[in-house]
Amino acid sequence: KVKPITGIMNKPLLCLVLQHKFGWIPMDKGQGVDAEISTGDGGKVVLYSPRTRSLLGAFSPSDLKHQNLVLSQVPPDPRGRPTRIRAALEPPKDYDGFQRLVNHILFDTNGEADFACEISSRDIRRAMLGQ
Repeated sequence: KVKPITGIMNKPLLCLVLQHKFGWIPMDKGQGVDAEISTGDGGKVVLYSPRTRSLLGAFSPSDLKHQNLVLSQVPPDPRGRPTRIRAALEPPKDYDGFQRLVNHILFDTNGEADFACEISSRDIRRAMLGQ
């Protein structure tokens, strides 16, 4: 088996999806920043952490602009989803269970792709590459 892992993840929304939808976990418990991710005005992604200094050092002004991020010094209302950012991630220890989860999310009972993406290629490039 090949074990998938990530490098240090600097994309909060990708961290959110991997951790909450696919059950990925930080490889090193001491690595990264615990943050809450929520939606702000104009589709902005709001990041809050009680360790504000850690967030300030995690993203450059360019990162904030291209990823449409806003750093908040106060907890969002309503509260956001807790997510570890700036950490390397790995799938859950139960690899077979992980594989079943992936298949359940991505494929129907006949093994056919069962998902649709309504995001334009322009939006994907912007979110993933900052272009």
